[in-house]
Amino acid sequence: YVEKEMNFTVQRIKELTTRAEQTSVIWNNHYQGKGVVNAFELKHKLTKRKLDIPATLVRNYPRLHHSLPMKCNNLRS
Repeated sequence: YVEKEMNFTVQRIKELTTRAEQTSVIWNNHYQGKGVVNAFELKHKLTKRKLDIPATLVRNYPRLHHSLPMKCNNLRS
């Protein structure tokens, strides 16, 4: 997703969490793993925590390395 779409999704999730006891988000995966990439980006936007992203995913999607704070050991493989 582009930044604008992701930000809209984040806002919508935040709104829903105020009205629900528990909120679950499901991403439809893509054969290239784009659903997983979106899930990591969303998780970071919601939690602001460092993420332990698999090195293979970071190699295939370098934007993860540049846009998300990650734990250092995740780049080893």
